[in-house]
Amino acid sequence: RGNVENDTGWGAKGSFDAAWKNAMDNAQVIGMETGDGDSGSKTVTAHLNLPKAGNTKVNITYTIYPNGQVKTNFNVDATNAGLGNFIRVGSIMKLPAGSEQLSWYGNKDESFNDRKTGGRQGIWESTVSEQFFPYMKADDCGNLTDVKWISVKNENNSSALLVAAENTVEASALHFAPTDLQNADHVYKLKPRSETMLSIDYGSMGTGSATCGQATLEKYRLSSKKQYNWSYTIIPVDSSSTGKQLSTIAAKLRSNGISVQDKSQNDLTVPVKAPAKF
Repeated sequence: RGNVENDTGWGAKGSFDAAWKNAMDNAQVIGMETGDGDSGSKTVTAHLNLPKAGNTKVNITYTIYPNGQVKTNFNVDATNAGLGNFIRVGSIMKLPAGSEQLSWYGNKDESFNDRKTGGRQGIWESTVSEQFFPYMKADDCGNLTDVKWISVKNENNSSALLVAAENTVEASALHFAPTDLQNADHVYKLKPRSETMLSIDYGSMGTGSATCGQATLEKYRLSSKKQYNWSYTIIPVDSSSTGKQLSTIAAKLRSNGISVQDKSQNDLTVPVKAPAKF
């Protein structure tokens, strides 16, 4: 991600390693494997080496199903890289121009892992353009936490994109890449892209208060001394799908066919994995 003001404050020194900025430069594919998966699926695994990041290893497995769903599993191993903490661990996909309508199940407003306890969980709708906030200095923005699913659509298309997390992820959708925000010191120097940059992340470093106080607490940092694994499924859906329908689709990925009836006034059917305890 791009920096926020607290990342460069006087107290932030050592909280993350700026060398990760160029981690993907000259990335090397050192191996590829294909195979058969469950339910008629096919798997493609890519093994990457990042020479600009101490030869960090990245393994990505795509499981492609006949119904068009693609499950994506990531593993990042920088334990022997000799670099400091990450500022973000995640992935970015570029969506075509017109991918503007946004909905998600997670916390409503932008936040970080050390600023999310007041977040309201729910299903929310917005636009990609509205996710940008013009801070006095061009800063990273729009980070959404505890996201179970996020969907982006072009209102002129019959199909939309749904990304459902295996657990929860952080996510953002902007008309700016992290480098755009990083390279502009003021908002007026930014030029929005026509495409949408959709980030699906394991997580990012908390914001802390280093501009005028303490750096991000250790428990909200991303150590390079451990491996990171996260997974999500990319699903083509009808663009007319409601938030409730998208939640049902996403929830079924975490179920093995067992469901329970919600006894509250919401009257929902909740898919679960057996055995389940209530």
